[in-house]
Amino acid sequence: VDPAAYPHLVDYSDHFSSLLEEEVLVKDEMAVERLRNWTNARLESEGILIRGLEAKHTHRILKEKIVRLQLPIETVRRNSTDAGGDKDGDVDGEEGDGQQVESRLVYRRPYLPFHQFSRGDAVTLTLGEQNPLDAMDRYEGVVHEKHPKYIDIAVMDLPPELWKKNRIPNKQQQQQDPDDQDPAERKLFRPADADTADTVEEDELGQDDDTQGQEDIDDNNNNNNRTVSWRLDMFENRVSHDRMITALAELTAPNVSDKMAPDLRDALVYSFIQTVIKHKMGVGEDASTDFYAVFRRGDDPAPWNEWFSQPANRWWYSAERLDAILDMAKRQGLVDQSQEEAVRRSLTQRVTLIQGPPGTGKTRTSCLLLGSIVALMKAAR
Repeated sequence: VDPAAYPHLVDYSDHFSSLLEEEVLVKDEMAVERLRNWTNARLESEGILIRGLEAKHTHRILKEKIVRLQLPIETVRRNSTDAGGDKDGDVDGEEGDGQQVESRLVYRRPYLPFHQFSRGDAVTLTLGEQNPLDAMDRYEGVVHEKHPKYIDIAVMDLPPELWKKNRIPNKQQQQQDPDDQDPAERKLFRPADADTADTVEEDELGQDDDTQGQEDIDDNNNNNNRTVSWRLDMFENRVSHDRMITALAELTAPNVSDKMAPDLRDALVYSFIQTVIKHKMGVGEDASTDFYAVFRRGDDPAPWNEWFSQPANRWWYSAERLDAILDMAKRQGLVDQSQEEAVRRSLTQRVTLIQGPPGTGKTRTSCLLLGSIVALMKAAR
């Protein structure tokens, strides 16, 4: 790395790393505040709490255990006719056209209620109805997969209630998971109270995703999961935070030639305002750990007010060169009129906000903006 670039890299990394960590702490505090002050009804209406769930240990991924959370199996009475007519009767008997109505009990796995859980969300699993902040035993995990009828979470520590109560299915059983099978091929099952039911049947056309396999019922009968319920609470999604930390580390690494164009890195890092101000004010390297102390010095005038009031020293900017860059992009079909205007304004204004609905080319415009900056700086050198 160029020795002259090292202070810029350090300042850039320290500044944005601290901001990202502060953002995570604030989001965690907000999650704790919700759990402390909001009612369960409000948490459920916001989609960040699901109660009354059954838990089952399904498999492992490396050192993490996958726990499947779903609602208990429910009984639904359905009516059908012996002639294949309407299925809308309410009671046994005859319809107006003389067809015999037959009533059946169907056992199915219900859909989960409205929620906002998505892959990568940090969650807590708690036994019963206790608030996670008050529970003696709570288990932290990450959403691994979601389905209309279940949510799989990855946990490092398996709850003791699931040690013996849930066996890990073998390969053949995993292949016969009813949620992964064709609905027409799913097997019939009989729950614990099937003896009291009129009948247990699968949807004749195989179009209803309500039935579950025999292994689910075995788990319910053997493990008494009907009497054990869990609650799932949402914290914050760390996926985007982890990606930003990784991107920041790669951007400020000494050698980025194999992952990022050095010219693009220079354009981003060398323009970092903290390094510019420190250089203009003569602040030494010893002040890098508490740079904001520079702004708190009340006995000195604020020179940056004068700097910011002056036109930017854009030694690399050339309107003629920018016209050539954008003309080439238009000939290649990479930019339209609104995107061209956004790039021009971004290079001539101190602050520019690029916004628009999905699919309007915000990412392409940003890439074109960065490419234009690099091309302009290369030409200026």
